[in-house]
Amino acid sequence: MEKILKIVSNEGTEHVINKKMGMMSNFLREFFECYENEETTSILIQYSDVILQYVIKYLTHYEMNELPPKIKFPLKTTNIEDYYSEWDVKFIESIPIKTQLDIFKCV
Repeated sequence: MEKILKIVSNEGTEHVINKKMGMMSNFLREFFECYENEETTSILIQYSDVILQYVIKYLTHYEMNELPPKIKFPLKTTNIEDYYSEWDVKFIESIPIKTQLDIFKCV
């Protein structure tokens, strides 16, 4: 049976993450590693449903698709399209800036 993590938001909504998705996030990977001997674990975290929905949408997309390559620094341009796929650019641009900052803390 596949290992899953149930994440409970500030609002009390439960979000289910499978191990493949969770291992893509440094933040979530820690929970899977801490509770690796348990089949299902529920974790209460201090993020809103909005943040978790964006994180899950991103992880779900990359569960089915190849992860984007790591960006090499220093950057050669400031054009986001030079580094990310069209899907990533649209996804990022659809998120308000304040919410983006909160998401970066979560992933």
